[in-house]
Amino acid sequence: MKPTTWIIALSALGFDLNSVAADAPLGLRGRKNDDSPRQQLIGSIHDNRKLLETDRTGTFLVKHINYGGNQPKTHGNGKKKPHRTMNIELDNGLIYTLENVDPTWVESKSGKGLKSGKGKISIGQGAIMSGASIDLQGGAPQVIDEDEEKIKWKSGTTYSNTGGRRHLEDDDAQQMRNLEQLHRLHYNTTFGEKAVLAVKVITADAEYEFTEEYLSERVFGAGTNGTMSIASQYSACSHNQLNLVPATRPGISNGVVTITIPTNTSEAADKYEIVNNITLAINAAFGVSNPSIIAKHVIYCLPPDAYDGSSYAYMNHWMSVYQNEKCNTLSIVMHEIGHNLGMDHSNEGDEEYGDVSGFMGYSYDGWENGPAMCFNGAKSWQTDWYKIATKAINPATAIIAGNGNTCFAGSLYGIVDFESGNSNKTVIVKINDPREMEQDFYVAFNRATGMNSETREGRDQVMVTKTWEEGADDTGYWSISTLVAKLNGNESYTISNFAGTDNDLTVSVDSIDTASNPAYAQVRIELGDEKCGGTFSPTVSPTASPTISCSDGKVLRVDLITDDYPEETSWILKNTCTGEVIGEVKEGDMAEVGVYSNAYCVTDGAYEFAIDDEYHEGFCCDYGLGSYTVQYGGVVVASGGEFIDPEITTFGRCEGDPSASPTSSPTTVSPTRSLTLEPTDPPTPEPTPEPTNLPTNMPIQFCSDGKIV
Repeated sequence: MKPTTWIIALSALGFDLNSVAADAPLGLRGRKNDDSPRQQLIGSIHDNRKLLETDRTGTFLVKHINYGGNQPKTHGNGKKKPHRTMNIELDNGLIYTLENVDPTWVESKSGKGLKSGKGKISIGQGAIMSGASIDLQGGAPQVIDEDEEKIKWKSGTTYSNTGGRRHLEDDDAQQMRNLEQLHRLHYNTTFGEKAVLAVKVITADAEYEFTEEYLSERVFGAGTNGTMSIASQYSACSHNQLNLVPATRPGISNGVVTITIPTNTSEAADKYEIVNNITLAINAAFGVSNPSIIAKHVIYCLPPDAYDGSSYAYMNHWMSVYQNEKCNTLSIVMHEIGHNLGMDHSNEGDEEYGDVSGFMGYSYDGWENGPAMCFNGAKSWQTDWYKIATKAINPATAIIAGNGNTCFAGSLYGIVDFESGNSNKTVIVKINDPREMEQDFYVAFNRATGMNSETREGRDQVMVTKTWEEGADDTGYWSISTLVAKLNGNESYTISNFAGTDNDLTVSVDSIDTASNPAYAQVRIELGDEKCGGTFSPTVSPTASPTISCSDGKVLRVDLITDDYPEETSWILKNTCTGEVIGEVKEGDMAEVGVYSNAYCVTDGAYEFAIDDEYHEGFCCDYGLGSYTVQYGGVVVASGGEFIDPEITTFGRCEGDPSASPTSSPTTVSPTRSLTLEPTDPPTPEPTPEPTNLPTNMPIQFCSDGKIV
């Protein structure tokens, strides 16, 4: 089908281009008798600002803005750029940022109780509109009482710095009906088949620099031949419970449409107003009142420098926006659509975006075809994709209505091994804190294979994350999650004085078996001196892995994710009983950024694993988020990525040496973690010989005695 390009003149949408001052944002100065969608809202004040002449009702939205690794984080005056903003969406899809909102209202019950994409608000007369923002002048929006389907206003009160209230007229009742209809039809859930529209944007002086065909492949590609797309990865992570499909209407080609607007991106005073112009153009092109009528998710692919940032999206909404090549980057689009689905950021400690085990942490600018990963335990619980295979326990409560679970002892499987209809293979355990506005904990096994094979942190470890009760924190936003523990076998994490009980709650990992198929972790979650379940046994009896077998010995496996300079990393694995070098990767052997796996079939013995970086800076986290994991007999015996001097780990024991310690910790101490948002593209290394290690997806060969080659 021949692509269709829609060229929409702003004058056709009710804008008088001749009346716009050279330094004024488009759409702010209408003709005297202009009845455009915007001019109905505003009246004269002076210069390029307009007074809101009628009360306006809309949907409350929270916008998450990503500035990218190379984008400035401050304005020219030194003021920090916002990473979150409060906004109002009108029923025609135009969105305005709310500025100078009364801070006491923001902290009030009304302000905190608003949910993005759900709450309805009204802005009273007298607020000042400028570009794509509305200045409340220290006032506050009025929250609409949806239970009574009306607004409780004090008639006749003027708009003031205290957030005055006015009676809404009949047109606002119609707005409410329109908004409610949109809310019912287009509120984004995480299940089913969802239409997606990708918009290639052309402005008067620039354009999104890729073809419609390429954009369609990046969004909707089938995920074959080792490639991934947004649609294929969401289908994989959800086990085909959420399927993103191309929107279909005349003028749309394979889910993509080109929209041209006569705005100069280089001259626009308010970059966000460009997006509102695009929205109006889409409405006009397809004869709709809101782009969400066309698709559940609408992706705006803007030209370079079309706005001051990298990408952004609204929580529980249909819109996400990207600057040029960001529209092609898997992790960035997965992250932003995650916001549309109601997911907030994944932190580690005090570092926002710091949990990179899934897509709601940092993104990877320039890595179009990866990484293959999904979401952490807290986010995965929120999606409900694995609900049949999750358990909620209430350790602080003896009797819970409908759920008497107070502890957990059993096998935990990765989401990659989730089976629809099988409730026996638990993939997530939620630990409830019964107190109001306290954080719950989520325990999950981060199995690094299949669609999660390139998870950037905690590979094949048990991860403990926490977030606010059922996803809503005390600000009313969907909650940020925080990674608090990454556990190997024979490790535990303790929550002191859990839920105010004066007892400690312990998450213990007895073992991790990655040699079995499916792999699993044996986990106990117990409060105080309570012992859960008596005899410990796997929930499902695992079967031997068909991909590797050692008839006389154990599997010894090294998995490594590189940073942006893979050629600088080297490692060596020795049998210290015999002095034999089992495996070695020298500097320069790893020429490409990616995941490398080596597996060997070895006999029982003592081994030493040493890893080094040419510049003594490790390979995490200043120049990428590299990491390594060593497994011996299915048990993780070494892992890391942050080191200065060579990191050496010994494990196992020589025959006849009962005094030898089975495993010793690495001899170096990891420095404090520091991540960089959206790592930049790595330099192209000089050609080097092909690495001798096995790619992640290559089948591992059988060996009866010795190492795999």
